[in-house]
Formats: sequence, C-alpha cells, structure tokens
Amino acid sequence: MKKLALKALILPLCLGLPVVAWTAAQTQKEVTVQAAPAQDLERGKKLFATNCASCHGKDGKGSGPVAAAMKAQPTDLTQIAKKNQGKFDEIHVIAFVDGEKAISAHGTREMPVWGTRFRRSKGPMESSLNIYALMKYIETLQEK
Repeated sequence: MKKLALKALILPLCLGLPVVAWTAAQTQKEVTVQAAPAQDLERGKKLFATNCASCHGKDGKGSGPVAAAMKAQPTDLTQIAKKNQGKFDEIHVIAFVDGEKAISAHGTREMPVWGTRFRRSKGPMESSLNIYALMKYIETLQEK
C-alpha cells in the first residue's frame, strides 16, 4: 500500500498537478499538495547540501570532499540531460534518488537509498516531497 501511494503521489507532482493522497496511517484522510516551485527549489537545495554535496560536490560535478575515498567516482549530475539528448528525465531521476527500484545499468549501488532513509525519518508524504524537491534542484544544475 505504501509503495502504491508513493508512486501515485510522485507522477502528478512531477507534472505539477495538485495531488490527493491517502495518509501513511491509512486513515483515509485526504491531503492536498499544491506545487510550490520556489519552495521546492529551496527545499531541494538544502537537501542537496545536506545529503548529496559530500559526494557529488556543491556544484553537482562529482567532486565532493568524500569523492576521493570512493571506489567509483560519483556521477556528474550536471550531465544528466546532456547524456539523454538534452532531456532531463524527471521520472528516471526520481527512481534513482528514491532507490527502491534497482537500475541494473548503473551497476552496484554505492549511493544511499534516500527514499528509504527519508521515509524512516519523515514518513511517506514528506519523503515524496523531499525526493521531488531534490530532483527539481538537480534539474537546475544541468549544463546547457
């Protein structure tokens, strides 16, 4: 039920649509979430600084202070769209950040499974908002 509710929440958020979702406690209480672009970017920027910059660097290029100690160089997040014919694939980035869906083309996974970590600390609704905000911030890092 939780995964279904999470997936039902993420896609409409990516499209900028209002969402009605069931709460994690399954109380069937309705919650409306309105897209707030400026707030999403600010939230995403803070989440990136706290959770991603140590490996990917403040600029997202993969040169964070922990990168030198890693077996594999962290991904240059500024190149996602460029490697995809100029299109930033929001759904793909959300799936990768969430980490619940293994992406075999990426090999073994060194990156923390942020979806699980966010859900443990904040619950499924705020976790979905955090993942969405993080994806929107990463989108702003793309090289033109």
